[in-house]
Amino acid sequence: MGTTHISNLKEPMSHKLKKIQDWPERARAAKWCAAMLAQDCGVSLRTLERFFQKNICKSPKLWLTEQRQKQALELLHDGSSIKEIAAILGYRHAAHFSRDFKTHWCICPTNERFYHWSIRIAPLGRHLPFITVL
Repeated sequence: MGTTHISNLKEPMSHKLKKIQDWPERARAAKWCAAMLAQDCGVSLRTLERFFQKNICKSPKLWLTEQRQKQALELLHDGSSIKEIAAILGYRHAAHFSRDFKTHWCICPTNERFYHWSIRIAPLGRHLPFITVL
């Protein structure tokens, strides 16, 4: 009879992470912080970083930023105010949220809201100045 090594009994951390299905919810619960996400998943930050690089081809920080900004865009399009969105997403100041939004999307949130609603309201082609509507 062979002996069972302790290392064989312990499940590799990457397998533990592969079983996780609720990443967006965990991102929100971790307040878009990679260290808090790693802690919530029961792994080290370095293990989480390796997992993300291998499986998502992004760092956890970049992925978390993208998730946060996607939620910001949804809230903006749903009509939430800049202050409300900043509070929901854990920003202390609306200006910090606006700066991050503009850095990520290359448009400030106020202009994005205006552009989004003008497309939804305007007849086809009216929101694009270079298209002539006949």
